[in-house]
Amino acid sequence: MPLSARFTGDSSLELRNAGEDPLALAVLFENRGGHIGYRVLHGLSGMAGIETPALSASLDSLKKDLADGLVSQGLYRKEADAMIQTWHDSWFEEGMRVFYLVPRSLVDRELPLSIQPAPAKIARVFVGREEILTPYMRDRLQTALSTGNTQTLDQFGRFLAPFMQQAKGTAAPSVAGYLAAKSEQAKQEFYSPTCVK
Repeated sequence: MPLSARFTGDSSLELRNAGEDPLALAVLFENRGGHIGYRVLHGLSGMAGIETPALSASLDSLKKDLADGLVSQGLYRKEADAMIQTWHDSWFEEGMRVFYLVPRSLVDRELPLSIQPAPAKIARVFVGREEILTPYMRDRLQTALSTGNTQTLDQFGRFLAPFMQQAKGTAAPSVAGYLAAKSEQAKQEFYSPTCVK
């Protein structure tokens, strides 16, 4: 995937598009305790600096901006709205992430498609997603690991293991069993995904 993101300060990030084609739309999104904010970039080529968003936006305005981006790439409005509704629970959950429209050339190159007879028009719109461990989240994670607070650790969901690698926190002995169980659960979900049952 062409996009990478990293913090360059407590409230500033660097977004880098390593691909050949510009990203028509990239959205930096954060949900912290139910308060959300986002920033929109259009035509991202190369590198761009961006500040973290103020947590004062509405989910409705975000959905509209995302839908507008999907429609600009060829989806009908109802298709765009349905796509957003389908991924609502995971796209807008707690945390920070960047959503971006994957360039059509990359989609066609990596996932070639041939239909016979050829349709009059094909729209292939893929949304990429980059999860980001914020300084705030890293502090919470390190504190939860050191104190054995499994309730807070649960809030990191499927991103607990990769975020732990980034945070480099020291886990209290009392959470060793919890972490082993989470690791086993992640393996089972990977090798037996519920989406194919």
